[in-house]
Formats: sequence, structure tokens, C-alpha cells
Amino acid sequence: MFLRAILILTLTGLFTASCANSGSNTEPQMSATTSKDSASGEMAGDVSVPLEDSPVLKIFNITAQFPSGSANLTSEAKTQIKSAGDYIKGNDKKIRMVFIEGHSDSQGQEEFNRLLSERRAQMVKNYLVRSFGVSDEKVKAIGFGESSPIADNNTMDGRKKNRRVIIKVK
Repeated sequence: MFLRAILILTLTGLFTASCANSGSNTEPQMSATTSKDSASGEMAGDVSVPLEDSPVLKIFNITAQFPSGSANLTSEAKTQIKSAGDYIKGNDKKIRMVFIEGHSDSQGQEEFNRLLSERRAQMVKNYLVRSFGVSDEKVKAIGFGESSPIADNNTMDGRKKNRRVIIKVK
């Protein structure tokens, strides 16, 4: 499952996985390159600055749980996303990228959960773009499925906690 996600992200040409251990804090990487222009002495393209080395400016945990099997945003989720949207809008110049990580519980098929978590992340992205004017190119939505639980999937409360979205602003 995790390797399939790496393959999909790699095929898009945007990301490479930072590690293959599904229990670790994995995050997509994106690199920008610059080099020194010999005439002006200014940077123009050979020094690689990986995005993963950029500091995380802010993390927003959207704790308003999604209903089981659903990617619909609740009014509580929209309220929580608003604080992220306001932050991003107010700090646009210093923000390089916004990563939206969708997660699911372990109920159902693994592939269904991966796609569901991707839809959840995409719904948050769409809401940020439409409601707050966040640049579509600056936001990447990624679905992790059931691969990164934060609670016990054997309990109803644990499964509820695992249906979440995390917004990382870099």
C-alpha cells in the first residue's frame, strides 16, 4: 500500500518518498533548484534546496471527525479549516507549500481507504482554494489511507480519531 503511494507520487514527477517505513512520519518531498548566474553573481539553478528541509511554519489538525466512509466537510471542520485559510492568506509570501494529509480508519478495503483519505484531503484543498483564495499550485493533497493511525482501530472512538486531515504549512 505504502509503496503504491510512493509509485503514484513518483510518477507525477512532484514527489519522492522520504522513507519507506510506514510507521514513521513520512512526508512527500519536492525540490527547487537554483544556481549562480555568472554575469550577475545571483542565484539561478544548481544548488538543490529540498522542500522537506523547509521549516514547518504551522500544523493544523482538523479534528472534526469525518463520518465513516465519507469525505464531506462538516460545519465544524469548515470552522477549523478557516483558521488555516486565514493563516495561509495572511502569510502567503513566506509560504512555499501547503501539504494536506488525509487519513482514514481501517474499516473496509485498504485501497478504498486510501482513495477515501485522498478525497478528504482534496475536499480540504478545494475549500481552501475556493473560500480563501489559496493558490491551487501551492497546495498538495495526499491520501495516506489507514497507514498512519493515531488511535486504536479496534474501538469506535479510535476509528473516529483516525478519520482526520492534517494541514502542514511550509
